[in-house]
Amino acid sequence: MSSADAQNTLQMAQAANQANQTYNDVSAKIPQGTKDFLSSAKNKVLDNDNLRSFSVFLGTGEESAYQVVCNPTVLCGRLKDNILFFYLNYILVAALVTIIALLALMINPATIIMVLIIGVCWSA
Repeated sequence: MSSADAQNTLQMAQAANQANQTYNDVSAKIPQGTKDFLSSAKNKVLDNDNLRSFSVFLGTGEESAYQVVCNPTVLCGRLKDNILFFYLNYILVAALVTIIALLALMINPATIIMVLIIGVCWSA
């Protein structure tokens, strides 16, 4: 191992140590009640029991999974029930799309233009 590699490793270790120290300092300043509240909220929202299987999420095997209703009162109720039932699936899909989009942007910056064009077309 060369001295440059050793110096680089030492700098990375010092940066990691400083980041851990900063994290611990910030974490110590947060009141315990706030930590408990956030932990409880995280456990309620991200409960694995609320993650539905993709066959249920996509409606495969159901006779009328995508029946369209034009009555606004029925539609609003169905949308509310759907969001409450599948919210964790929607969060997972949004996270995956975001990760894939960010990776695509990092690999090929020209996709920024393509994403902007798709966004403009979609909003029109």
